[in-house]
Amino acid sequence: PAAGDPCKFLGAVDVTGNVSYWSMAEAKRDMLARVRNEVAKRGGNAYVQTAMILEGTLSPASTQADAYACP
Repeated sequence: PAAGDPCKFLGAVDVTGNVSYWSMAEAKRDMLARVRNEVAKRGGNAYVQTAMILEGTLSPASTQADAYACP
């Protein structure tokens, strides 16, 4: 959402993915899909990603975003 938009902030979204993926691209796609699904569950239709952690082989991927409902 751009500054001045009449969007309503719905809260922060924090999702965790799998421990391993075939590729970094697959991990990114999965994490963004999880964020979109969580935003939709909250009644939102927009988000701003604030963090994505895709590190190492033994820790799960995670993503954080701010969820919004925009007209």
